[in-house]
Amino acid sequence: THKSALLIEISFCPTPTRITNHSSQKRLFQRRCLLPWRKFKLLEHIQVSLEMTYLAMYGVVLVLIILVQVLISASQHGLLTLLGNRESLSSVGVAERAEKTVQNSVVAMALVAPAVLMLTLANLSMPGTIFAIQLFLTARIAYAICFLLGITLLRTVTWIVGFLATTYLYLSLL
Repeated sequence: THKSALLIEISFCPTPTRITNHSSQKRLFQRRCLLPWRKFKLLEHIQVSLEMTYLAMYGVVLVLIILVQVLISASQHGLLTLLGNRESLSSVGVAERAEKTVQNSVVAMALVAPAVLMLTLANLSMPGTIFAIQLFLTARIAYAICFLLGITLLRTVTWIVGFLATTYLYLSLL
């Protein structure tokens, strides 16, 4: 798997050799440098797994889906209407499907992200989990396209595939 360590640097900390025996300087050093460092020490051991890379790719897909939704809504309602209060605004047709695609895609991200993060933290990256996140990503892209185009049967199949891939990721943690 592709792994790269996260580096953390705290530049506002004086080196311990510069600290004299004054207790106020020691407390300042501990408060500014040692205590925050303990909080971030965990990050030193986190490796970016291939699953995390695919999760980031899904984040990019989600941004693109939102952009498409805004463009479709702007073509239906006008950009000035979208900039105003949207309480009484109701979309129809492809604009409504685009809104529902965004909502469903955000929920899918909320479901898959914890599983991927826990797999990464537990260092449980395996060929099966990599395949599951690849399958998830592919299914979610197909889902968005099918939803926007109104292809209902294939949309349902791709949703099920993405959901099963997410389920597999959680089961891999057991």
